[in-house]
Amino acid sequence: MPFLKTFQLSMYAQVFLASGLLAAAEGGASPAYLTFVVGLVALIFNDSRREFGLSEWWANGLALGAFLVATWEFMGDSPESKLLAGTHLIIYLLWIVLLWNREMRHFWWICALCLLHVALAAVLTQASWFGMVLVVYVLFMVWNLTLFSLYRAEEEVVSAPTVFASDTGTALLQASGENAGRHSRVQGNVQSDFGRSRVGSRLAFGSLVTSLSGLLVGSAIFVMTPRVWIPPKKSEQTESPNVSPIRSVTGFTEEVQLGDIGEILESSEPVLSVQVVDNDTNTALDVIDFANSYDMNEPYLRGSVLVRYRSGKWHTGKRDSHPDRMSHAPPRGSQGWIRQDITLEPMGTKLLFAMRPFCSGRTAIGARDGNENALFLGYPSYTITPRSRESGSKQIRYGIYSRPPNNNSSLPKDFLSFRYLETTQAGRELVAVPESTKLNALAQQVAARVDQQSLQEDDYTLAVARALESHLRDSGEFSYSLSAAVMDPNIDPVDDFLFNRKSGHCEYYAAALTLMLRSVGIPARLINGFKGGEYDPQEKVLRVEQRHAHSWVEAAIGDRWLTMDATPAAERQRIVASHKPGYWEVLKRTFWGFWQENVVSFSLAQQRREIFDPMLAYLKKAFSSTAGMRAAAVDFWNWFYSTVTNPQRWISIDGGILVFLLLGVPVLIFHWTSKILRRLRGKWSRGKSAHSGPTRLVEFYQRFQVLTRRMGFIRQPQQTQREYAAAIQQVVDASAEEPELNNVSTAIADSFYRVRFGNDPLDAEEQRQVDRQLQLMEALSKRRPR
Repeated sequence: MPFLKTFQLSMYAQVFLASGLLAAAEGGASPAYLTFVVGLVALIFNDSRREFGLSEWWANGLALGAFLVATWEFMGDSPESKLLAGTHLIIYLLWIVLLWNREMRHFWWICALCLLHVALAAVLTQASWFGMVLVVYVLFMVWNLTLFSLYRAEEEVVSAPTVFASDTGTALLQASGENAGRHSRVQGNVQSDFGRSRVGSRLAFGSLVTSLSGLLVGSAIFVMTPRVWIPPKKSEQTESPNVSPIRSVTGFTEEVQLGDIGEILESSEPVLSVQVVDNDTNTALDVIDFANSYDMNEPYLRGSVLVRYRSGKWHTGKRDSHPDRMSHAPPRGSQGWIRQDITLEPMGTKLLFAMRPFCSGRTAIGARDGNENALFLGYPSYTITPRSRESGSKQIRYGIYSRPPNNNSSLPKDFLSFRYLETTQAGRELVAVPESTKLNALAQQVAARVDQQSLQEDDYTLAVARALESHLRDSGEFSYSLSAAVMDPNIDPVDDFLFNRKSGHCEYYAAALTLMLRSVGIPARLINGFKGGEYDPQEKVLRVEQRHAHSWVEAAIGDRWLTMDATPAAERQRIVASHKPGYWEVLKRTFWGFWQENVVSFSLAQQRREIFDPMLAYLKKAFSSTAGMRAAAVDFWNWFYSTVTNPQRWISIDGGILVFLLLGVPVLIFHWTSKILRRLRGKWSRGKSAHSGPTRLVEFYQRFQVLTRRMGFIRQPQQTQREYAAAIQQVVDASAEEPELNNVSTAIADSFYRVRFGNDPLDAEEQRQVDRQLQLMEALSKRRPR
């Protein structure tokens, strides 16, 4: 393929990649999609056939029209219109430049507009796919810049006027031009073979190495550059990589909206991981056994507490009056306590999740006690929040302590007095029910089946609560479904679920049970959190995803809150398991987590914790003493070995540093070793030449070269000594009349070949003859103008 055609196709590939990147980031019907059509028209009719091209007048007029259209978009009411107006203006300008009757130098304009496309796409999206496509774009950009630079260099050589030292030099170059096509030259990564394409595997490999080196250096600069972290707005904090903005997705929410929210998708976005640890021995325990020991069939990770219900929507109700600071650790001397080590991904909420019962907790397990590590327990909701303001926008690790299951006081008593329920607004909200005679009648009907005469008050209340729970879960009258379509929008969504559809997801079951409990006088509240997860028995870690989000009920029985779940467990578990992600989904999710944590949300605190502090500590340790250097070397080897052998650390900051070392260090070693070897070979060759007898006799040829340079001749690198002499002889024969000058240059070249390559020294007579030939050349050089 001709070189120019290769460059044009590569340039348009870069244009299409940048436009597709911007279109995907903007979403919807982006005008960037039309760039593919405009680009094909420009490639065929403007660049290939040269049949069509906008004049400067047309280009300027269309640019003015594009500016007016962008101004009109900028005046829109939506805040996004301000950014999208500038985005669309860049797209319009790219169209004009592509269709313009442009010159080759205008490639810089196209390159700059494509770079603006990528920059705007970075503003419009935080998805992980952007990082992967960005790497591909860098490869295209470096490749195109290489081709463009090569084309400009070739164009300058071809179009530049030839300047010679003298008329003799003109004749020399004309005489040697016939032999120019027989030679080649390699310079850097560019191989120049006359009659062959300049684009080859060597050039492609050099461009790839340059791109990878640029990515490594850029990554190092990104990691090492200090930054100030500004947390995003709550509405912009975190989005799943698989979530479409058009459709609802199950997952944790601080409020529950019942009603017609359409077909629901299940998200496999990672949320948190839990490991249960014996606090005395720091050994991992079975998470499932821990849940079973507290009468939970699965781990229930409690989150938000919703109390107030109105028109199909649950709210948190009255705000907690006085959140208490939790103690950092169990009491001194206590034994058998269990710690839940939890890593929570950024979710846009300050609430923390844990399995009840919990008595104390803190963030930054293992660090010193301090206010910055404190957790707070809200009352009366019993929700956990951290002190840090950055919670919800960054990953957080914390520990929650629970008393041993065999402790009689393992379940802490809650303040549920009659006075609290009757006289406080928060207490009255726990028994408030909407005006629905059908729901109240159904709850009374189910409660009437319980024999009140044979039971004490608390036992009777518990039996009624269990009967209502069983009616929804075990009667077979209701089924679990992700479809949440409302059959009758004129009635309350809970009534529609209980009496019309009788099918729904966990939020409907929890809402119905909460209101039915309140209808028979039992205070109840709706809990939002997570149930179950993917348990790894080897590592004893429970990994929870958004698809494990769940709603259940806490009912006030006696002086305690009792956990109740009316959702059919088998059906829910079957549907949740059907949405288990495959291998590709797990890989994509892992990369998304790395992109969010280490690129998009890479903060100054994280930079200090993971880069600066370990590096400073390592350097202090290494340069403190000889023993410190040995210890630092051992630490480096342990880090290197653990990172190489642990695939989970490959997509992390440690993995990036490892790749930089594995690629960068061998390249540097090879570069410096090659440089040293070249210098040693040069010195060895020069030394050998200095002690070589035949080489000393070639001094006459060096004198010949000095004389010819005085005459205006310069031997080109691709010329042999014999070709150089033959070209000079043609000029000498045409201008000199002395017969002694016939074949003088070629005779000197023949003598040079005999001595230098034939290892045959000249005798005394031959040396005098060469001296005579050189004297004739010197006399000729003095006569000719320079």
